[in-house]
Amino acid sequence: MILTLTLDPMVEHLFPVPELEMGRAYRPQSSLTTTSGRALNVARALNDLGEPVMAVVAAGGRRGREIEERLLDEGLPHRVVGVRRESRAGVTLYGQGSRTTVHGPRPGLSDHDVEAILATIRGLAPARAIVLGGGTLRPDLYSRICAMGVPMILDCCGPSMNDCIRVGNVLVACPDRYECLEIFGCEDPLQGARSLGKRGARWAVILEDHPAEATYRTGGATYRVQAPELPVIQPGGADDALLAGLIFAMGRGPRRAIAFAAACGLHNMQRIEVAHVEPAACEALAERLEVVEIGKRRSDRQIRV
Repeated sequence: MILTLTLDPMVEHLFPVPELEMGRAYRPQSSLTTTSGRALNVARALNDLGEPVMAVVAAGGRRGREIEERLLDEGLPHRVVGVRRESRAGVTLYGQGSRTTVHGPRPGLSDHDVEAILATIRGLAPARAIVLGGGTLRPDLYSRICAMGVPMILDCCGPSMNDCIRVGNVLVACPDRYECLEIFGCEDPLQGARSLGKRGARWAVILEDHPAEATYRTGGATYRVQAPELPVIQPGGADDALLAGLIFAMGRGPRRAIAFAAACGLHNMQRIEVAHVEPAACEALAERLEVVEIGKRRSDRQIRV
């Protein structure tokens, strides 16, 4: 079973707004309200793919109760750890292939909250891996979880990721290029992927603004994906769907796992729902992708999967 930990889940309200201009009033004809958070999104996509998963969520207050109710309605296996402060809300406006999200303030965690979260994680052991997603005001919590020795999948932010890499057994490290700048002082995805590999990450995935542009490194080799142009409806959660696809398909070998991961991210961008995927559609799309191993001779570089 995969465990995911979301310390700052959000009640997210999504509205289609094709052209956003400050100072105007908008009245969209449709909307979507969901629960979101990096690791929670990964759990949602894993569940869609049929991977055994348990989403651990720290939630509190009225919004915390709403988060729990929505997870129950969704049918996502989860364990809510009650915390003292109110969970946050946010708003996403999307259109023309992009989105703008306003995140509510991140709630802090007390020492009591931290110990309750740790006890919950220990009580759910053993786990095949633990996904840590998003930032935290308590980086000591992530470090203590990494010290448990369980393989870690790091979808967390900047300094927290650095601390986890120093402590943990890192199966996957998955920063975006802006976080690479914060961690390594550079935005170059190739350099970032190599640096993560040297620090012990068995898989390094450097995310870009589009899932097809991610850079992957494993086993001393670096890869990218070539994909056809596809329509984009709502890109939120696409990176998390990509990571879920990689976790799910990792046993297929690097090229096929990368193709499936990219397919999950691309498929999610064509949906309104956050980090929901249809396995058959992702498998079909993966067959249309090409995985390029960077550094090979020109005649060997493109490998059809």
